[in-house]
Amino acid sequence: MHIEKDANDGAVVLALYGRLTGDADTLIREVSRAARDGCRKVVVDLGGVSTIDAGGLGALVTVYRVSVASAIAVSLARAPRRVRQLLTITHVTSLLPIFDSVEAARYHCPIRPIGAIARPESSCV
Repeated sequence: MHIEKDANDGAVVLALYGRLTGDADTLIREVSRAARDGCRKVVVDLGGVSTIDAGGLGALVTVYRVSVASAIAVSLARAPRRVRQLLTITHVTSLLPIFDSVEAARYHCPIRPIGAIARPESSCV
């Protein structure tokens, strides 16, 4: 899996390419880094993902757990039809909202988890 990162407007977009498998430590590190850097929104662009396995699903659940612990919003975008079906069947979409476009995901503002500490806006570099 290859990840391209774009940060602007207080959000980080992580575009994934290839197979999303259990070897997704880079994705988890990038989401953790964004939270540590003070970013409030992360969009995981799945448009370039060809397939996802159980390990990849587990990585997305870990991304959700990082988002809750860090009080940041994480959304999914542009999942191919088969990937989106798998995310829906396994209820990952109940944890991480999914959007048809990166723009829609970027401007989505979910309710912060209970007990989360608000952070000031940052440059998300």
